[in-house]
Parts: sequence; C-alpha cells; structure tokens
Amino acid sequence: MTDFAGMKPTAIRNQDEIYLPDDVSFIIAHNKKVNDTVEVFSLLSYTNINILPFTEDIQLEVITFLDPTIEKLCFEQVEGKTFIHLKFKNEEEIILNTAVDLEQYLSAGTIKGIITFSIVKEVLQSGGYLLMDEIENHFNKEIVTTLIRFFMDSHFNKNGGTLIFTTHYPELLDEYDRNDGIYIVRNCDGITVENLSYILTRNDIKRSYAYQSGFLEGTTPTYEAYMQLKKSIARGIVMIYTVKRIEEDLDFGCEERPKGMPVMAIVTLTNSSGEEIRIKAEDAMLYECNINEGDKVCLNVNNKLEKAK
Repeated sequence: MTDFAGMKPTAIRNQDEIYLPDDVSFIIAHNKKVNDTVEVFSLLSYTNINILPFTEDIQLEVITFLDPTIEKLCFEQVEGKTFIHLKFKNEEEIILNTAVDLEQYLSAGTIKGIITFSIVKEVLQSGGYLLMDEIENHFNKEIVTTLIRFFMDSHFNKNGGTLIFTTHYPELLDEYDRNDGIYIVRNCDGITVENLSYILTRNDIKRSYAYQSGFLEGTTPTYEAYMQLKKSIARGIVMIYTVKRIEEDLDFGCEERPKGMPVMAIVTLTNSSGEEIRIKAEDAMLYECNINEGDKVCLNVNNKLEKAK
C-alpha cells in the first residue's frame, strides 16, 4: 500500500508553497491548476438504514462471495418504475417493488457488502480515499480481511487508493507488517490517539495480544470495572432461597478433622419452586452473619451465602 516504486509524481510541490497553512492541502492548488475537483461521496444514508441503492452493475462475483445461495440480483426500470429481481438457488424468482423490501430476504451484511465492494472497486480503479467507521459492522472477519488485502495488493491497487478505517477487531492489527500505519485510541484520563510505533516497540508480541491483554493500557476494561459490572448484574438476577436445615459437616470418614480446618456446616436451601440444593459453609460465617433455619438468603458473586436484603 505504501510502495510507490516505479510511480511518477503527478506534481512536485513548489518551495514557495512550503509555508501553506496547516488546514490547506497541496492538492487544492493542484486541482485548480488542472481544473479538477475532489469528489466526496457520503454513504451515511445507506449505512443508517442499510438500503441498497439503484444500480445497473451488481457483479455476480461479489454477490456469490457474500451469499453463495443467491443466483440472481438485479434492478430493472420499466416506464419510470423500479423492479428488483431476486432469485435464490432452487427457488422461484422474487420480484420486489422497493429496495426496502430486500431487508426481508438479504442479511444486513450482504446489503452492506454489495455497496462497499462497489465503492472499493471505484477507489482501486481511480485512486482516492475510502473512510469506514467500524469496518467490521455486519461483516465477519474473513470479509473484512479480504477488503483490507485488496488495498495492500499492488496488483489491485495501482493508483494509490487508501483505506482508512476504525475497528474493534484487534485481530486485524496482525494483517499489517508495520506499526506506523496503525493508530490506537485510548481512554486514559481523556481520549488520546497515538501511533502504535511509539507505544509498542517490541516485535515479539502479537499486536492483537498486546491490545486484548491490556499491555497497551487503556484499550480494554479494567478488572475492577469488570467485577463491579458483574456484581451489579448479579444483584439484579439474585435468587432468593430459604434455609431449610443446617447440619454439621461430619464427612471425615474414620479420621478426625484436620488441624486448622474450620468447622463446616451443610446448609440445605429451597427455592421458590421447592427445589433443594445443599452447599457447604463455614459455621463461623453462619454465626457471624446470623444465618439460621427459616432465614431468606442468597449467593453472592463469590458463591458465598449472605442474608437477603
């Protein structure tokens, strides 16, 4: 993607332009000189509602790659009206009147994929930039890596097309040979964006592992936050039991209780359906928590008995 060997420059920056303001691009001056324009296409309207726009060129290879069960998908205009022809293998052809109806037959990933690969083809043909936020949305990992590899392949990408994307798939980091094309967004006392080459200097660690393990810091939830979330959810789904019976645990066979082992009790609990479970609990803990037969109790996130509140 960054190999420009054998390519001739379109224009060379004039030294008088070295002090252009930071928000002024050299390409603007170039476009004025050659009477060209920068075309910007927004796909937000299609992304938010995931509707396939009218097109006369849906490549069957793209459709087969995304969904091999589709045999035919094409648009037709007759007297100002649009018809969509859709056929699955071994099924009768379906004719739809609006693109919205495609959502009933095609997955969100298939619709997004047809739109995305059409744009990818244009960018690879003419050059330019394709910006995608959360590139993995609606796609499995293999589809995403295929898309990325098209831009990395110099046989496909002869005009310097550039893919800029954000992702939550750390495995995609391993697709790159270099770190300086990757930027890590972290939340450490505020949102920061930093080039990976500055924060990961070791070459013996997989980038995906460094990201997922917390080695980079600020890329994954902390253990403390995880435990707080777990406790919060547990409080919302807590099961209440009634203490039916408390008995001393005498399961030592012919031997005495090992020295230092706390006195244990067998606690029989019943739930609202009358089902019984038996658990072991330290006798001292039961006394400390004032848990007696007939009390309402529950099991905390550490699977320990405590009185129900």
